[in-house]
Amino acid sequence: MNFMIVSDDVSTCLYLEILAHQDGVTARYFTEPSVALHAYQSNPEHWSLVIVDMLSPLITEFSLVDKIKAVKSDTRLVILATHAPEAIKKVFKCESLCGLCHDCNEISNCHCFFLHKPFYRDFDRVIEMALGKGMVGLAA
Repeated sequence: MNFMIVSDDVSTCLYLEILAHQDGVTARYFTEPSVALHAYQSNPEHWSLVIVDMLSPLITEFSLVDKIKAVKSDTRLVILATHAPEAIKKVFKCESLCGLCHDCNEISNCHCFFLHKPFYRDFDRVIEMALGKGMVGLAA
C-alpha cells in the first residue's frame, strides 16, 4: 500500500509519513504540487491514498485535487488542514467527510475525507474510513 502526501510544510509531511509507516504503509511526500501530479499521472494505480493539504497556498492555486480526480475520479483522498476556519467547516457535511467534491455528496459514494490537527488522534480512523476497511491487515 502506498500513500502520497502533498503539503508545502515539510514537518507536516514527515509527521504524516511517520504515522503511515507506523501502520506498515509506504508513504512518500511531495512539497511541489506539479511534481506530485506528475508522479500520480505516471502511475495512478500505484497510490492507494492521496493526502492533500488544502490550505497550502501552492496546492490551492494549483487545484491539485481537481487534477488528480481528472486522472482517476475514484481516487481515495484525505483532505488535510492544520486549521479548519469556519468557511471550510461549513463545507463538510459530517465529521471527517470532505464534501468538497461534487461526487462526495453521498456518504455511500464518498472518496474524500477530512483530517485536521492533532493528526495522531484521528489518523488511523480517517485512513480506515477512506480505504473502506479496518486497519487490521492495512499493510497487506
